Amino acid sequence: MSIDTSTLFESARLHYRSARDADLDEMVEMYQDSEIQASMMAGAIVPRPEAFKETVRGWQPNPLCVVASDKETGTFIGSVSLPDARFPNEFELAMNVKKDMWGKGYGKEMLLWVVQHAFKWMPGVHRITLKVFQSNARAIALYKSAGFVQEGVKRRARWSDGKWEDVILMGIVEDDFDPSRARV
Repeated sequence: MSIDTSTLFESARLHYRSARDADLDEMVEMYQDSEIQASMMAGAIVPRPEAFKETVRGWQPNPLCVVASDKETGTFIGSVSLPDARFPNEFELAMNVKKDMWGKGYGKEMLLWVVQHAFKWMPGVHRITLKVFQSNARAIALYKSAGFVQEGVKRRARWSDGKWEDVILMGIVEDDFDPSRARV
C-alpha cells in the first residue's frame, strides 16, 4: 500500500519545512518584537543580541521544528515546534506567528497542522501540552478551538507589566483530537 506524502508538509495556505540558516534573520526579527517576547516563556523582555541566532539555531535538531511560509509567495509566517519529549509520549508545543501576520488565521492553521501531524506521523505521541499566560486571551481561545483543555494553573508564576499573572497549563490527548478540525 502506497501512502501519498506529497502534501504531508502543507496545509491550506502554508508550507512547512525545516528551518535553514537563511531563516535565522526572519526568526530573530520576529523574536525581537516585544509583544512576541511577552507571549513567550523566555524571561525578561529585552532586545535580542546577534548571538540570539545561535539560540534559534539550537532549536533546529528538535523532533519537529519547522518554519511556516505562504505557499504562493514564500513569505515567512512563523515557526512551530514540538521540542524533545518531556515525558514518554508527551511533547510541549511552542509556536509563534510574525506580528504583521496576526489576525489572518495563520495561527489556527499552524496549530491544527502540527497537532494532526504529531498524532498521525510521529510514533508514540499521545499528548501535546502547552503553557499560555492568563493575559493572552486570544491564544487561549485559539487553543480551545483546536480541542485543548485547561489542565491546571500555575498561580502568579510570571512577572509581567508590573504584576504577577497566572500561567495556564493546557493539553490535548490523541483520543480527543477531531481531525475534521484540521481542514482549514
